[in-house]
Amino acid sequence: MSHTGQQETAQAYCLQSQHHCWSSSAFNLSPLAVAGEREEKSSSSSSIPAMSTPSSAHWLSLVGSVWLQTINGPNADFPVYSSQLKEVKGISQVQLNFLAFASDAGKLLGWFAGVAALYLPLWLVAVVGAAFGLVGYGIQFLFLERSGLAYWHMFLLTSLAGNGICWINTVCYLLCMKNFPSDSRVAVSLATSYLG
Repeated sequence: MSHTGQQETAQAYCLQSQHHCWSSSAFNLSPLAVAGEREEKSSSSSSIPAMSTPSSAHWLSLVGSVWLQTINGPNADFPVYSSQLKEVKGISQVQLNFLAFASDAGKLLGWFAGVAALYLPLWLVAVVGAAFGLVGYGIQFLFLERSGLAYWHMFLLTSLAGNGICWINTVCYLLCMKNFPSDSRVAVSLATSYLG
């Protein structure tokens, strides 16, 4: 076979095996060079350490993250008490709908939790999320029947509590990705299973 024929065969080999051949010397494919390349690949792949299986502590962290998100629950809290809120505060259905929007609007600012997780330890991000939920829902609960809690206060507090779930979710998802690096997508989807 001529030199040009060898180059065409080598180019076809590179395209078929999806290797990147960057230099003309790569097209010099003698049977010994190809066999040596295959041996080199098989020996380099065997030197990669196998991923260890997740320990019981990893699985416990996954179960704990599901429970933490379930207990924190601002996603499910507002619909539970909204009818009583409407009666006690004497607000219209439109105002109640705006409060439901406030809960979702707080979640729109959830990217702050991701940025904070870059610079703060995860336990602190979780504490901030818990504090947001406690302040948001706690103050509403304490001052619900008093006249001192205006509608715009409830709007801001509902937004703050809605944002708190983003902080908790960020911690839970990052822990799942850290503890299950090879199956992080499955772990995160299991962690979101609390939504039903």
